[in-house]
Amino acid sequence: MNLKLDAGQDKEFKKFMASKLSKETGIEYREKDIFVFDENQNVYEPLEYEDGDLHKYFFCDMLFRFYRGKELDSVEFVHGFADFRFSNVEKISNLRHIQGTALFNDTVIKDLGDLESIGGDAYFGRSLIKNLGNLKTIGGYADFSYTKNLLSLNNLESVEGELNLVGSQVSDLGKLERVGGTLNMGSSEVKDFKNLKVVGGSLGTRQSKVSSLGSIEYVGGNLYLDSNVTDLGNLKYVKGQIYMSFPQKILFADKIKIVDKKVYFINDPNYVLEEENELK
Repeated sequence: MNLKLDAGQDKEFKKFMASKLSKETGIEYREKDIFVFDENQNVYEPLEYEDGDLHKYFFCDMLFRFYRGKELDSVEFVHGFADFRFSNVEKISNLRHIQGTALFNDTVIKDLGDLESIGGDAYFGRSLIKNLGNLKTIGGYADFSYTKNLLSLNNLESVEGELNLVGSQVSDLGKLERVGGTLNMGSSEVKDFKNLKVVGGSLGTRQSKVSSLGSIEYVGGNLYLDSNVTDLGNLKYVKGQIYMSFPQKILFADKIKIVDKKVYFINDPNYVLEEENELK
């Protein structure tokens, strides 16, 4: 979303933000460091600019496809979406927050540098990304499908939407603790879930190298278990249905209950099920 102000409001807002940022960071910010969306524009495109010509805080959507610089080292914050597709940018140095969607697919960017959060969706599919740097949160859908250079999610702690790892080379989930939507990891290199505790949507291990659910405690959708999964780890509750092979049904027979042809699972006898009244 772009912030639209008239001339008077624009000046006051820039002055306010410069003062606020200076107090919060201890670094001097000036009015010229703040860019506010011009209502005559739809999206801001830095045409033929080098990075030294750019502001630090942008309250608008950004397209970098015509940006001629290879390093982006002054921009710190983008309030809207940031589109790096088909741009010349190879390195991001000081960009810390993208409020909206971030598009890194079809880019030559290999390292996210100081970027800490993406408020919307994040697209890295088929990109050259190699290191997520300090990225900790993604507020929407995260697409890492068919990335060939990214081996670890590093410092990423939460993805609030779906996480797509299909066909990627990611083998290490790093510090990831929560996925708000479905975790799609078919044909990926992931072997264990490390610190991951919550999957808000469905989880499938089919065509994966996972043999244990490890740290996962909660699955909010359906659970699809491949035959190589022999350990349910710390799993406490699956809200949807569980789909498993015949040998697994025998292996986990003491941990599942079937009610009205639906499969429910409870690994912790002290865990209170929402559907407890249905389990008799």
